Amino acid sequence: MKFFLLIVRNVGRNSVQSTFTALAAIVFVLVVILVWSVVAQVDRATAPRRQNVKLMITERWSLASHMPRSYAAT
Repeated sequence: MKFFLLIVRNVGRNSVQSTFTALAAIVFVLVVILVWSVVAQVDRATAPRRQNVKLMITERWSLASHMPRSYAAT
């Protein structure tokens, strides 16, 4: 109880700083929710296309090389 009264008194002393801190926390939470929502929506939109992924392997210091035929089964 003693700490709670200390917190309330300190919040009351500098109300502008407390307001900005609260607004910053609210904006941060909203941005995180927005980013997670966009990522989830993109993940749902691209889910059907994930089944048909074709891969081409290239080497950095030589011309493009195709995947060996022995890897085709896997």
